[in-house]
Amino acid sequence: MSDDYNLYGGEPPHQKHSETSHEAATKARHRINKSHQKILAWMAEHPGGGCDERVAAAISMSQNTYRPRRCELFQMGHVQDSGRKELTRSGSSAVVWVRVSSPFQGVK
Repeated sequence: MSDDYNLYGGEPPHQKHSETSHEAATKARHRINKSHQKILAWMAEHPGGGCDERVAAAISMSQNTYRPRRCELFQMGHVQDSGRKELTRSGSSAVVWVRVSSPFQGVK
């Protein structure tokens, strides 16, 4: 696992300089919201997973919204690094994330 996951001291992703961002992250710590559900639903339909860029585009979510939600799902144990990589549109290598659990009813 990369040190990138420790950028926020084990807390949900937030802007360290922003008190309101930290408050929002604290409230969201263990809550599965609609954005999380959308990510998990896509991953359930695509068990091979996808990199952040591909999943965000597939579910029509801005990467600025998607990535913090995926990081939260990782911290909650609902997604994990598959150990595989795929290329982004720019040709960079990116982690392929996969779903590892179903935390709520109704999402396949």
